[in-house]
Amino acid sequence: MPRGKIARSQGVDTEMHACCVAALARSSSTVLRAAPCRPAFRTATRCVNSYEIGSGCYVVTYDRDKKVDLTDQSTILVPMNALTEAGQETRQRLIDSARDLIYSRSYADVGVQAICNHAGVKKGSFYHFFPSKVDLTLAVLDQLYIEFKQGMIERAFANDIPPMQRFIRMADMVYHFQKEVAESTGHILGCPFGNLSTEMSTQDESIRLKINEIFDNFQQHTKDTLREAVASGDIGDIDVDATTEAMYAYLEGVMLMAKTRNDAELIRTLAPAVADIRSPKTG
Repeated sequence: MPRGKIARSQGVDTEMHACCVAALARSSSTVLRAAPCRPAFRTATRCVNSYEIGSGCYVVTYDRDKKVDLTDQSTILVPMNALTEAGQETRQRLIDSARDLIYSRSYADVGVQAICNHAGVKKGSFYHFFPSKVDLTLAVLDQLYIEFKQGMIERAFANDIPPMQRFIRMADMVYHFQKEVAESTGHILGCPFGNLSTEMSTQDESIRLKINEIFDNFQQHTKDTLREAVASGDIGDIDVDATTEAMYAYLEGVMLMAKTRNDAELIRTLAPAVADIRSPKTG
């Protein structure tokens, strides 16, 4: 497995904890700046942190609560892309299992052992791929974002129909998605992002920030569509940002009520009204 050794960071206190300092890593003869991309995972004796270096993600492990000399050539960064094909497949099984179990149950109700059992992976192997369940959950959110962006958001907001009709199409896609999930599980499961946000936003800041980032990315499509509708005269001049927030708040509320009543038809009846929401400009 290739290893990138940490080089001395000019102008940086190399005696600081690795989880608190931007390090430099040496790749061949080029020194690249590294910045933490995941918070440190701490056990009784060890710390694990990941760093972005160039286009790669690396993991560094070191003794907990001990000073780390970043010039020590025994301190290593292991590139994530060095995983074997079998390792990548195992990692993906863990992500898929966590996605399915957390979505159908909850974050708190699903432990690492249950995820490993579902994925057919030994628990001891779990920490080779993820420092903690939080890190796995962040990977799950990244995958869900791609799936929903490509499978729903981009299709709903394709410009083959007038701008405001795209919101009706999105509402219809949400309804059919939740209906299919209910036919498979017997329950309306609601929005996977909203579910995790409700459960974890006060418990883990990294998860809250990730979901907030995802919502911001999704909402950009809504803002672009609303601006197009205003420019074409389909709707009057509005506060685009406030209207976007109101639309998403409304849809999340509809899915919450549908989940509570376990009734997909509530989404079919109420969700299309999202296209009628307007927040006027003030001031």
